[in-house]
Amino acid sequence: MIKFACSKCSKTIRVDEKYAGKKGKCPKCGTAVVVPERSTIIEFHCDGCGAKIKVPDRHAGKKGKCPKCQVPIVVPELAEAPPAPEAAPEPPAPPAEPELPPEPEVPDVPAEPEMPPAPDAFAEPLDEEEPYEEPAPEPRAAAGLDRRLLIAIGGGAVVVVVVIIGLVIFLRSGRSEPPAPPRPSRRTAQTDVRPEPAPAEEPRAEESTTESPAAPPAPLADGAVMLKFAPSPGDKQSRRVTTVVNGSVQEAEKEQEFIYTQSFAVDLEAREAQADGTIPIRITLAQIRVRTEIVGIGEREYDSTDPESAAHPMAGEFVPFLGKRFTIHVSSRGELVDTGLDELFLAAAVDVMEAEDDMIRKQLKERAAEAIKRTDERHGSRQERTRVLKKRLQESASLSGAQIHNLVGDLVALLPAEPVQSGAIWNGPLAIELKAYEGIPGAYTLRDIGQDTCTIDAQAQRRAEDEPFVYQSGDTTVSNKYAGTVQGQIILDRETGWLLRREQTSSMAGKVLRVSSGPQAGPSTYDATMEISTTVAPVE
Repeated sequence: MIKFACSKCSKTIRVDEKYAGKKGKCPKCGTAVVVPERSTIIEFHCDGCGAKIKVPDRHAGKKGKCPKCQVPIVVPELAEAPPAPEAAPEPPAPPAEPELPPEPEVPDVPAEPEMPPAPDAFAEPLDEEEPYEEPAPEPRAAAGLDRRLLIAIGGGAVVVVVVIIGLVIFLRSGRSEPPAPPRPSRRTAQTDVRPEPAPAEEPRAEESTTESPAAPPAPLADGAVMLKFAPSPGDKQSRRVTTVVNGSVQEAEKEQEFIYTQSFAVDLEAREAQADGTIPIRITLAQIRVRTEIVGIGEREYDSTDPESAAHPMAGEFVPFLGKRFTIHVSSRGELVDTGLDELFLAAAVDVMEAEDDMIRKQLKERAAEAIKRTDERHGSRQERTRVLKKRLQESASLSGAQIHNLVGDLVALLPAEPVQSGAIWNGPLAIELKAYEGIPGAYTLRDIGQDTCTIDAQAQRRAEDEPFVYQSGDTTVSNKYAGTVQGQIILDRETGWLLRREQTSSMAGKVLRVSSGPQAGPSTYDATMEISTTVAPVE
């Protein structure tokens, strides 16, 4: 594998060695690149904390600081490439591909973000392309395990037994499929939210030059305000999103209680508004904490900030996501238009695939190249293998696409389409966060308008006679017929629309029907009750 940096945007690009000397396109900026004969990325470890650092070879010999512990470092020279035993038998590139394909090969496997130095890391100024814009801190496993070996602990497979009802049923009945429903789009195509098309959604550049109500929130003549999500480009925020589920399930005469806690620390950065009026928000997954307790049975916990968690059986499910960045798009009303999940899960899939390859190299050594090639061919191609891993991660019981969708949805708030005063009410969905979630019709009330912030109350109710939540989990169809209430309070920054704090509590009870077509075919029914609390607050 050859690793090198794009000459324009400095993204690290990975390609197979057979493409050395051939042409292609950078997967980020599209600039034409020529694959070098050998890797030009310098990889080394900090002498202080052991963190793995990657920089382009143009920084060789420069001074800086470790981005993790701030210990002074000197970037070493690029090491000579060791002889590659598998190079001789490597077959030549197929005749149909005389050059590095611009679309299927490079763009389908996104570049690995580099671990940047601290802002003052190098005495010499960085170039204008800011090669360290895309940080991805690389967690270091305990007992000398490197990151890729840690990822491979999970074998690239979704083997985690976690969360809520599915875990409990698995421990009691041997069913392996957790009831994690695919998560529907949270704030898109919501006809009850928009009583009429919002003419204020014109390009931001035109709105900012008028005295239209679509300008940044400010008191109007009648005392009302126009609330908008409109952070300035470059504005940065950090939030911690924590969800705690206290519940119980009862089947026949048996009852089991459980507590599930999940916490994410995320960094957010606003970008320039798009032509369609949406605001891109760059999100970095900085920390992950997960704790599952089955009362009377035991508990399991993973904490990315605790070195001892590196040996956790679930670590391989979370490590591929740590430090990863992806971009969501939010409308001026706080609607989540694009979750950016493809970008996130594709990058994680590449990490998992390369962890598998590294494991093969360590086990088979000189036979590794042929084994990796056969593994790719079993999936049809390396790109198809990446897509298969991506799909597997998105459907994972540990950190699925539905959960990430839920996470980013908790970071924004649905706002009214028109100027409002205290006491104003507007309709919109509220999420029931059951590992994945279902949105139910709700109402938002502007309770208070302060000088810098505003407070919004939210509530919703689901009746027993409402249509059940039905979803597929592997070979099992799950139907949840829950009833209950959702209540919450949201505090926003009045000027920018950033969500500062959220407190939401859901109380749900009902029946769950599972019908399996797999080895353990047949239906099973049980009762379930849950108290779910979600908190969003600034990271301290």
